Amino acid sequence: MLGELRQRDGSLGGDHECVLDADPADAREVDARFDGDDADEFSYACAIAATLAVEAATENIALKYKLFEAMSQTARQINEGDLSLRVATETSTTEIGELGHALNSMLDGIEQSFKEREATEQRLRRFLSDASHELRTPVAVISGESELALAREGRSEAELREALTVIRAESTRLRAAIDDLFFLTRADAG
Repeated sequence: MLGELRQRDGSLGGDHECVLDADPADAREVDARFDGDDADEFSYACAIAATLAVEAATENIALKYKLFEAMSQTARQINEGDLSLRVATETSTTEIGELGHALNSMLDGIEQSFKEREATEQRLRRFLSDASHELRTPVAVISGESELALAREGRSEAELREALTVIRAESTRLRAAIDDLFFLTRADAG
């Protein structure tokens, strides 16, 4: 508890009193017990106590500033792309500690969201690769069979019918793949 140093008679060597947050009766009792040299010593003690309190408060503020500075530095590194970093926290009983825990909790959520997004993108790339393959194969067969059927003169009706049967089977397969993609697109859209 910080006290207040008051001078009674206006001179530097006069009686002083150090009043702590107390009721007036306590202050009169302190005044009655400390006169003369005792009062000077008491005044000096109050001044030293006040100085120590200010020094402790200053150190506390400096420590808090360092914590905020460390949080800011970590936030800059996170902003540069390292989502695995977390801010240093002290106990959660202080405002700075609560802020640090809240930021770390938020960063956990953001990091998890980015991981889920990356996994979704990988699944989408794999799906598109598979779908591309499923679409290319029937198109290649249709193209090859039709070119072969048209390229050779004098093919029998049975050979042409076989080529058309293959073309029809592959076009049915192609249609099924396209229908599946359409269904997935509509389902994904909601």
